[in-house]
Amino acid sequence: MKKLKLLKFNFFRKCGLNWLKRQPVTLNIAGSSPVFFDIKFIMIYLLETELPNKNSITIALKKIYGIGKFNSIDLCKKLGFSKTLKISDLTVEQKNKLIKLINESKILINSSLILVKNKNKKKLVEIKLYRGIRRIKGFPVRGQRTRSNAKTAKKIV
Repeated sequence: MKKLKLLKFNFFRKCGLNWLKRQPVTLNIAGSSPVFFDIKFIMIYLLETELPNKNSITIALKKIYGIGKFNSIDLCKKLGFSKTLKISDLTVEQKNKLIKLINESKILINSSLILVKNKNKKKLVEIKLYRGIRRIKGFPVRGQRTRSNAKTAKKIV
């Protein structure tokens, strides 16, 4: 069943149908009977992140790496969206406004945020700060004890 769901999702993503259409769709997979399902339950792909259609916009925006509860509520207020507005009810214009506002605001999201975080960690290592040395050795960085409980910190480098 999971494999079929994945096939459905990949099919729609390739065809570009995961935006707003809500009519039932037939999917023929080789060697099986046609499958009928409704697109409104498929996820929307915005800003390198898949947002579930059934969630309200404030909850769905929190799924984007770098946008938390405060930022999602703030973005909704700036755009005039209610907190209960579902992702599936957004029009293409509203999605474009949302993307434009996030790009104009100086919020780091997804890959750019990850790059900045990694850059900061590498800088600590380069200037041989105590935290950088601890990171190289794989020990806890923030002062936790190593006598008994440093097993997880040693795994994460």
